[in-house]
Amino acid sequence: MKFKISQFPAKLLTVSCLFLAVTAFKPVHRFYLSLTEVRIDSKKQTLDVSCKLFTDDLEDALLKKYGKKVDLSTSAKNKEVQDLVNKYINENFKVNVGGKLQTLAFVGFETETDATWCYLESAPFISKGKVSIMNTLLYDYLPEQSNMINCYWDDVEKSAKLANPEKMTEFDF
Repeated sequence: MKFKISQFPAKLLTVSCLFLAVTAFKPVHRFYLSLTEVRIDSKKQTLDVSCKLFTDDLEDALLKKYGKKVDLSTSAKNKEVQDLVNKYINENFKVNVGGKLQTLAFVGFETETDATWCYLESAPFISKGKVSIMNTLLYDYLPEQSNMINCYWDDVEKSAKLANPEKMTEFDF
């Protein structure tokens, strides 16, 4: 089989570019959205928070903010990584119930295929009234970030969407 020398560099360049395009870049999701659920149980006097974030976005935010590269998929029991995630969540997420800021204790996190669930809870409390939530998760890293919030007080559900730079939402129960 004969081939022309002049065609060989062009074919090599084309195949090389195709190979690089396919292998060099990891897939990137095109939307930036988190989901946070706040559940208040007035009978048990508890407040539980679950935050679902894209794992790669949370890892990148931790790297940018604290200079620590982490792999959340293998670090769920790593105390240093748990402390970093806890610090980041508590700096960027606050819940105020009936005029009282709730102290949120970090319970832990778990990863799914491409998402990480972070869990927090408050100490038992007695309160009624307005729920104010500040959520700036990933805002410092992603200007396009939006955060969905579902708030449940017993059996009543209310929802809101915050788009960067919106930080606060309130629910009247």
